[in-house]
Amino acid sequence: MKSKYYHFFFLLSILILYFVLSVGSALHESLTFDEIVHIEEGLNHLTYHTFAVDTNNPPLIRELAAIPLVFGLGRFIPTDIPSQQALPARFVTILLGGALLVAVFFFSRRYFGMIPAMLSVLLLAFEPAFLAHSHYVTLDTGFTLFFFLACWALWRWVKRPTVINTVLFGIVFGLAASSKVSAWIFMVGIIGVFLFLQKTLFVRLIRPKQIILVLVSCLLTIWATYFFTSDVVVAQRQDVGRVSSKLEAYAQQTHNQWLQIGLYVLKYQPIPLGNYMATLKNNALRAHLSSDTFFLGRTYPSVSWYFLPVNFLLKTPLPLLIFFGLFLIQLIRNTAFRKNTEIIWVPLLTIFTISSLLGLQPWVRYLLPAYPFLAIAGALVIANITDRYLRYGAVFLVGWLIAGTLAQFPHFISYANELSGFRVNRYTKFADSNIDWGQSLPDLAQYVQKEKPKSLTFSYFGRDNGDNYGLVSNRPYGSYTQPEICAFHEIPYGGYGERIVAISVTNWYQCGYITQPQYQKDKIRTVVGDSILIF
Repeated sequence: MKSKYYHFFFLLSILILYFVLSVGSALHESLTFDEIVHIEEGLNHLTYHTFAVDTNNPPLIRELAAIPLVFGLGRFIPTDIPSQQALPARFVTILLGGALLVAVFFFSRRYFGMIPAMLSVLLLAFEPAFLAHSHYVTLDTGFTLFFFLACWALWRWVKRPTVINTVLFGIVFGLAASSKVSAWIFMVGIIGVFLFLQKTLFVRLIRPKQIILVLVSCLLTIWATYFFTSDVVVAQRQDVGRVSSKLEAYAQQTHNQWLQIGLYVLKYQPIPLGNYMATLKNNALRAHLSSDTFFLGRTYPSVSWYFLPVNFLLKTPLPLLIFFGLFLIQLIRNTAFRKNTEIIWVPLLTIFTISSLLGLQPWVRYLLPAYPFLAIAGALVIANITDRYLRYGAVFLVGWLIAGTLAQFPHFISYANELSGFRVNRYTKFADSNIDWGQSLPDLAQYVQKEKPKSLTFSYFGRDNGDNYGLVSNRPYGSYTQPEICAFHEIPYGGYGERIVAISVTNWYQCGYITQPQYQKDKIRTVVGDSILIF
């Protein structure tokens, strides 16, 4: 009992440190580009049960984040700063991240023992990518939690296919699928690998009753996040460029009555889960669209499979990569170790492989569901070290990980390891949610207050309201159209210093400022908050 007390005291200590770091980051960062739409949509979902404005994402995480705002908790925060008004919603994400740490602890203790459980929580709690997204009102942390739980429920179902485990897997996977549609692709891939590795074990699961029970539980869970509403699958918009419009024209030209009937039903007949089917449809269509992709300081016309793995290698702490490499070596050398850790390396490698081949933009946050398994893999490596000197090396690596992460506070989102070069030059390799997501308005306000310029000219990649941070502009903030995002805000100060030009790193690339002589790299005076260039 005494031993258990110390183990849980350790877990509690890690959770407290995690909450301190996450809340501290939330208080020091402005709203990121995506947070405003997630908050607005979450309020619409809960208040009006409308889901048709943004049909690219499921509603669950947005709804959870909006709960405290619906109850008016934001009114008790005496400030006009948007990021602090949104603190109750951000705190929901922080709680989801804390729940993930607890889940990792109990999962690791259940299958690998107490020491790996403690180590896995320690490694995950100080992982910069996890900390970066553990306080934003976005989908990534919540999805990572529910997908991790779904993998755990899948393993329980495989080992003991009882009715309770079958329904539990369906419900938990439904929560993951209600968080992000990529849950379907990841889970199908994981089940496919498990089926290949354990054919005899999975044969008993491939039965109509089992499959139907899982699907019914899953779909009812998803439908509950839509408050059991019905809607059409294809929105009624006049756009000749839409796939549905092209199919409709083709059906009329070829006199294909079945296709015409099907399109009519999809367009005019509300059905259960219609909004979710529209979300699946939209994501499938977007996957086939090519778009410009930023990678290591250059813009490419399309995504290559290695973009995301390379960014992962640059933005994951080297100690964790070393532990992962040792884990892979053990997998190759030790058959028993490979068999006993299937629940770790199968989801881990499946997520990596599918994410690379899907053609996703190379934002490391898309790999966040892999990080709990990565932390557990590292913990198993450390726990299996028997040599005294190697243990000293492991302690050094863990200390390196913690120190490097703490040095990045409060902007964990802009973290990159030593392979990427000096911190001041990270803007030469990364953009968007890998370094600049609009989070550094307080840093710019503090810098301007110190410099006291005559005026500030500012091109901001973000939708937060800079007026409330002291960056009062001649034009409104918050646009989502590219020309208005790229345009400069003129902010007079009347100080005695010289005029300052500030450009968000993402705008520097995406708006073409990098090609203009007055904004070349050699004209940069300093970098504020890792993400705003000062000229």
